[in-house]
Amino acid sequence: MSKRWLVGVVALAVLLSWSVVMMAGQAKPNQIKFFHAMGGSRIPVIERMVADFNATHPDIEVTAVFNGSYRDNLQKTIEATAAGDTKAIPNIAQIFDVGTQEVLDSGVFALAGNVVKQCIASMQDLNSKGQLNTIDQAKLGELEGFNTSNFIPAIVNYYRAKDGTLTSFPWNSSNPIVFYNKTIFDKFGITMPEKPTFQDIIDIGNKLKATGQFDKGVINWPNHSWFVEEWFAEQGQDLVNNGNGRQGRPSHLNFDSKAAKTLYNWWGTLVKDGLYTNPGFEAWDEADRLFLAQQDPIEITSTSEVTILARDAFNNGFEVGTAFLPVPDNNNRNGVIIGGAALWLPAKQGAQNLCDAATFSVWMSETAQTIRWHQQSGYFPVTTQALSVLQAQGTFKARPNLKTALDQLTETKDNSATNGARIGAFLKVRTIVEHGFESLEADIKGGMPVVQAVDTELKAIGTKADKAICDYQKSIGVNNPGCA
Repeated sequence: MSKRWLVGVVALAVLLSWSVVMMAGQAKPNQIKFFHAMGGSRIPVIERMVADFNATHPDIEVTAVFNGSYRDNLQKTIEATAAGDTKAIPNIAQIFDVGTQEVLDSGVFALAGNVVKQCIASMQDLNSKGQLNTIDQAKLGELEGFNTSNFIPAIVNYYRAKDGTLTSFPWNSSNPIVFYNKTIFDKFGITMPEKPTFQDIIDIGNKLKATGQFDKGVINWPNHSWFVEEWFAEQGQDLVNNGNGRQGRPSHLNFDSKAAKTLYNWWGTLVKDGLYTNPGFEAWDEADRLFLAQQDPIEITSTSEVTILARDAFNNGFEVGTAFLPVPDNNNRNGVIIGGAALWLPAKQGAQNLCDAATFSVWMSETAQTIRWHQQSGYFPVTTQALSVLQAQGTFKARPNLKTALDQLTETKDNSATNGARIGAFLKVRTIVEHGFESLEADIKGGMPVVQAVDTELKAIGTKADKAICDYQKSIGVNNPGCA
């Protein structure tokens, strides 16, 4: 029995049972567990939003649970759902972008677009018979108002199946931009272009080093494969073969491409010239610390940090400017991949739970909630309607750093490179890429010429990644001719 067939059976069972559940009525609110990976100041934001949903949906009671990191939440949810551990299975799970293929392969999640359609069909049938109560009529109205075309295309396209069906509900979305210490730049008469090139960054870095104020590097970003993936996209280069893994299962990481060599030769040059500071393996907090302590006047990081970095920089006595992600010289910008996570619905949770989980997820996608989440979390407003409201309110004129982030997103072209890769073994591939840079950095600091170090490490990364991609597929019974 294939996992795809099993999911289809589950979906059919859900559809047939919805009418029975909805006619039964509820004596108390239905309990819905929402597992997420948002820590720090975003936890109370989520809890307040959940409380407001509960207050306006008296037959549903959502409980938000922080479930560790993105990686933790993904693995815990898949393992619990596959094992049928009802206590550990959420009704809604926030799962990050690169977990998409692994989630689909698990066969234990329902596709969001299908759930919404099935729920609407059953509720409309009951309503036509006069069997839907007032509360459920309101929920039906919310679900009927849900339209995937309301999402910003560059965001929603990441979360579509091959046939266009929405796999999950886009929620927290971001991409990387340049943050720079405008106070220091103004002091030394240095200008950051709105859309810098790799050479611009080298030239600016050398000017900053020449001031004698910076003993180590002048620019940082965490050693994280996400940035590599973004620079591939900006060059119009798929990360893996077979249409970036969207036309068929991939078997090859495109680290033998011109885009890979261009990127890594630039990165290697920054290392050789003492311009790049490596904060460490996926060291987001350390990268922020170096920037806010004014040790590195340039940081490339997530657009979700726009509000937080500007606030903390102000408290530390300097102003933040922003710019687009740098690209190779004479490169026509192709755009960026959306990062972040979406809300997924485990299939085996019962008809009423699925419908109520979908109702909460749809509510979180509505304009008011999207704007609120954007303003209080720093993540993008994921719908065009929310974007229009914010523009009409003058938000981006008053806060130009937000405009940088959104302009970069809205100027992104729709193609396989910017839609993002589908790799079942994405987490392993990311780890291989990140360790590969550590080796590259050590080679260069040890005296190896940049070009030689890049050629050596790109081959090593590609070989290891290809093996991880193919080993994963073999582990789930996929026979990929490209892996032979």
